[in-house]
Amino acid sequence: MGDLTCVATEEGRLFLAVVIDRFSRKVVGWSMRPDMQRNLVINALDMAWLGRNPGKKAGLIFHSDRGSQYASDDFNEVLKVNGITPSMSRKGNCWDNACSLTRAARPVSQHHLGLRIKNPVALGICYTLSRRVF
Repeated sequence: MGDLTCVATEEGRLFLAVVIDRFSRKVVGWSMRPDMQRNLVINALDMAWLGRNPGKKAGLIFHSDRGSQYASDDFNEVLKVNGITPSMSRKGNCWDNACSLTRAARPVSQHHLGLRIKNPVALGICYTLSRRVF
């Protein structure tokens, strides 16, 4: 399951993409960039794939919303090459992957980030993301 969100910092906006393994409830991949280009979600998926190394015959399904990054040909090619079946929400139905970022954004101290986050919901995500269970 994947999703992305915007994190406001004093230095500008950062966009965060996460990949959550719904079975283990762990964040297995994430990426941050100053833009919402398709590489944001591709990098998060690559981190998840390399970290878990499930193999092409694992029968994985990747669920996301209908964002242009997830619908891009490049992202879908990465899914295809890795043997992952794409799954997207129905049009206008953004709730079925809502657990991904609402749970990933549990706040911790700004001290760990070295950034000053304006959005209190997004505090600490890049520091603690890979260590959390949702």
